[in-house]
Amino acid sequence: MALLSLRKLTMRFGGLTAVNGFDLEVEPNKIYSIIGPNGAGKTTVFNAVTGIYSPTSGEIVFNDRDLRRSVTWQIYAACAAVALLTGIGSMLVMANLDTIWRVAIKNNNDDEARQPPKAVVEFAKYDSNADGQVTLNELNDGAALKPEGLLARGDDNGDGQLSRTEFLRAERWRFDWPNARRDALRQLRGEPGLVRRGTRWQIVPATSTRLLATVPNLKQALATRDKFAEAVTLAHRDWQPIGRDGKQVFLSADGQRELLSAPDVDSAKIKLAQLKEVAAEQTTHRRNQWLALLGGMVVGGLGTYSIWQRSRRTPDVIALGGIARTFQNIRLFQDMTVLENVLVGMDRSFSANVFGMLLHTPGQRQREAHQRERALELLDFVSLKPKQNDLAKNLPYGEQRRLEIARALASEPKLLLLDEPAAGMNPTESEELMHLIRRIRDTGVTVLLIEHHMKLVMDISDRIAVLDYGQKIAEGTPAEVRANPRVIEAYLGKEEVS
Repeated sequence: MALLSLRKLTMRFGGLTAVNGFDLEVEPNKIYSIIGPNGAGKTTVFNAVTGIYSPTSGEIVFNDRDLRRSVTWQIYAACAAVALLTGIGSMLVMANLDTIWRVAIKNNNDDEARQPPKAVVEFAKYDSNADGQVTLNELNDGAALKPEGLLARGDDNGDGQLSRTEFLRAERWRFDWPNARRDALRQLRGEPGLVRRGTRWQIVPATSTRLLATVPNLKQALATRDKFAEAVTLAHRDWQPIGRDGKQVFLSADGQRELLSAPDVDSAKIKLAQLKEVAAEQTTHRRNQWLALLGGMVVGGLGTYSIWQRSRRTPDVIALGGIARTFQNIRLFQDMTVLENVLVGMDRSFSANVFGMLLHTPGQRQREAHQRERALELLDFVSLKPKQNDLAKNLPYGEQRRLEIARALASEPKLLLLDEPAAGMNPTESEELMHLIRRIRDTGVTVLLIEHHMKLVMDISDRIAVLDYGQKIAEGTPAEVRANPRVIEAYLGKEEVS
C-alpha cells in the first residue's frame, strides 16, 4: 500500500501549466527521487503536496486519506452565526443607522423622555431659600427618599449641594432599553417615528421623506405616532373617511376610535393620498430590509464557508498529518540557537496550557525537559549536538542544511520531503548527506527528494520519477531511468540530423 499517492496532479497558474497529470506512488520506508531539468515543475509538486498550493485538479492521498480539516457541526454553526450577523448588519445599514440611533437611543435618552413630571416642582420644594442650590439638610427637611444617594448621584462638581441641573439629572429615570428595542424594530418595519426639533416633536415616516405632524410634547407625540402607524397600515386597504360633525374622519379598524380628520372632502383626499404614498414607501422599505437581510446572510455564510474551504488543506494541516519538508533556500531562524530551531519543530507534539506556562508548574518543566532531551537526540543524529548553543546563522552552509533536516524530523513525520538538500555542498558534505538520508530511511521515515546531484540520486534512490515541462516522462529504478532515451534527451538534448 502506497504511503503517498499523486493521481493526475495538475497545477496551472493562469495560462501556464506547471504540472500536468502527474502520477506517483510512494511506498513506505523507501527513498524516492523526482528529477528533471530546471523549470520542470518539481518544487511545484512539493508545494502542492504540502498545502502551499491548492491543486488545480487531481488527488493527493496520504496514508489512505486526504489531508483536509474535517467538516464538523461547529463549522456549520460558525458559518450560520456569521451569516446571521452579516445579514443583520446589512439590514441595519439599509435602514440607515443614523435614523435608528435617533429614534431608538437619542429619543429615549431625551430629558423629556427620562425626566419625571414632578421633578421641577420637587426641586422648588427642596430649595427652601430659593438660591438655586439644594443641600443635604434641605433634602432631609423636604423628606427626600435616601437624600445621601441622591446627592452622590447628582453632585458633579463635589461641592456638597445640587444645582437645578444636577438635581434634575439625578432624578432622571433609568434609560428604557426595552422601549429602545421596540422603537428600533418599528424603524426596521418602516413604521412612523419621532424626531425632536427644538421644543417640539415631529412625526415622520421611516424613510424621513416628509413631515406627517408636529406636536408640542412627547406624550402627545407618542399617541399621534401610534395613530399614524395604524392609519398607514389601513391605507394599504380600501380605506375611506366618513363624514361626522361637519368634517371628514378616518376611523380605526374597529370603527371605534378617530385616528385622523380633515376639514373637508378635498383635504381628506389629499391626506389619504399622502397616507397611501407613505404605505407604498413602507412596503418598499420592508422589502429592502428583507432583501438586505437575506443578501447579507448569503454573502456572509457562503463567504465564510468558502474561506474555510480554502483553509482546509494548509501547511499546518499537512504537518499535523505527518508530512514535513525542507526548502531549496534555507529557512532557519537565523538569530535563534541550533537547539531552539529544533524545539520550534516540536510544536506539533508539545501540549501545554497558559496556566502551566505562566506559573512554570512541575508538569510544565517536565514536558520542557523531555522536549529538550528529544531535541538533543535529533541534533546528535545529524552530528550537531556540540553546537547546540551556537546561533544558526554562524553555522557553515552544510551544517545549516542538516539543522533544517533535524527541525523537520522534530515534527515526527512519516514522510520527509527534501528539496535539493545537496545544493551548494562540496563532495564531502554531499557524501555525509547521503549517509544521513539513508539513516533517516532506516528509522522508518519515508524520504521523497528533489535533487540535481545525479550521483547522490542514483546511489540512494529506490525509485526515480523524471519530470520534463510538467509531465512525467519516466519512472523506475536508477538503472532503468539512466538508460531511458527520453531522460537522456531531456538532459542532453536530441541530436538533429540535417
